[in-house]
Amino acid sequence: DGRFFTLLSAGNLATTQAVVARLRRDIRDGNAPSLANVERLRDAADYIGGISRDIQARYAAEDRTPGFSPEADFIFGGQIGDQPHSLFHIYAAGNHVSPTALAPFVQIGEQKYGKPILDRIVARSTDLETAARCALVSMDSTMRSNATVGPPVEVLLYRRDSQVEGDRLLFEGLSFKLPPGGIEGGRDAGVGHPHQIAPGFDRPHRAETEMVAIPRGVFPPPVVGDHDDETFFR
Repeated sequence: DGRFFTLLSAGNLATTQAVVARLRRDIRDGNAPSLANVERLRDAADYIGGISRDIQARYAAEDRTPGFSPEADFIFGGQIGDQPHSLFHIYAAGNHVSPTALAPFVQIGEQKYGKPILDRIVARSTDLETAARCALVSMDSTMRSNATVGPPVEVLLYRRDSQVEGDRLLFEGLSFKLPPGGIEGGRDAGVGHPHQIAPGFDRPHRAETEMVAIPRGVFPPPVVGDHDDETFFR
């Protein structure tokens, strides 16, 4: 059966690299479970959470230096065969949650500055490109408010049932201008809608935003990142 997965991370980089190395080794060695043979996405999320928890357990609490934490959070999503596509936030403890009707997105890393735009605009009925624009505005808000978060920002749009990598863009910088009056209204409001703030993906405003399309095979697959990420599926 066809299958497509994407994995994003925030937290301890050594832990995330160890998790990805284990995922790749299990596939290469034909182990079970692995991402090559799990039957359901939820099983895959359990599997990844278990690996993350095992790796963190190598660092006993009493042996940790002050300020050190091996914890890492993940966003995992994709589709297996003709099953529904899905998305999970995998916590450091190994458990996970999925988007809901009231919160149709998941976030990891620095969240508080970028969450308001998502809360006000994104709904289950939001089209994929609008949701992606919201993610860009959310990241821009976070970078403006937190100096530890910065470019590049990578965007991957996965379209359900395609089971292949879709549009993938790399932003070297973000700089969006709010329309007069700022963001007004709630979800799908006309004034301040992301279409008025963020450029369309086929018409980048290079004076404001540097956007580079990444040819397949040139940039490594979007398996893991060492910066904050947000991903939307529809």
